[in-house]
Amino acid sequence: MWGDEMRASWTRDEVILGLDVLFSHGRRHLSMDSEAIIDLSNLLNRLPIIPIAKRNDTFRNTAGVSSQLSRFLWSLKYNEKHANIGRIFTIIYEEYKERPGELHEIAQAIRRNESVIRQVGFGASEEADGFPEGAILCHLHRHLEHQQGFQFKNRVAQCAICCVRVDHIYGSLPNVQFLEPHLLVPPTEISPDMTYVEEYFIMVCPNCHSILHQIRPWRNRKTYVNILQTL
Repeated sequence: MWGDEMRASWTRDEVILGLDVLFSHGRRHLSMDSEAIIDLSNLLNRLPIIPIAKRNDTFRNTAGVSSQLSRFLWSLKYNEKHANIGRIFTIIYEEYKERPGELHEIAQAIRRNESVIRQVGFGASEEADGFPEGAILCHLHRHLEHQQGFQFKNRVAQCAICCVRVDHIYGSLPNVQFLEPHLLVPPTEISPDMTYVEEYFIMVCPNCHSILHQIRPWRNRKTYVNILQTL
């Protein structure tokens, strides 16, 4: 059974949710019958991050989820990676072991926006594209940028950060879409009941947009400009 469970490797999003459960319960073993494991198992089955075609009859069942987290606890206890634990568990644990509160914020944001994610659809785990919060919040963030942000695209002509202008680079292509809307709301603060207004967005070039998506802490309206190196 355990071999079958491992066919669909845990994604960053799933590990974040799993470690949050462990942190919230004192980093102790949780049996397959515990309420926390049952809830986590159900959630992982509802999330669309793993394609149905890659799931089997035991996909993220309570026994498998409990065992996976127990193996990770074994790795911590003996300071040695368990043979059946993906390296991603160690990577994310090292990132957040001193900052469990931040991990919890991400996990809560994923849980809070579960219904929205299922409505807007989802591609693949590769959509994470440098997002420390994982593919689910990254996908939702980008969906909101395109769904809500492009209505403001005609009001600016240059990147809000580097000030590059499309007509200075592609003057012979006046109708090309160059600038992209960037949502200033941090991924962990996205909520289904939020109304997205113009002040939540800036228009940026693809290069600056990519950098903004990778920088943490998330830049707000007062701090986004200072990503440029001061000469």
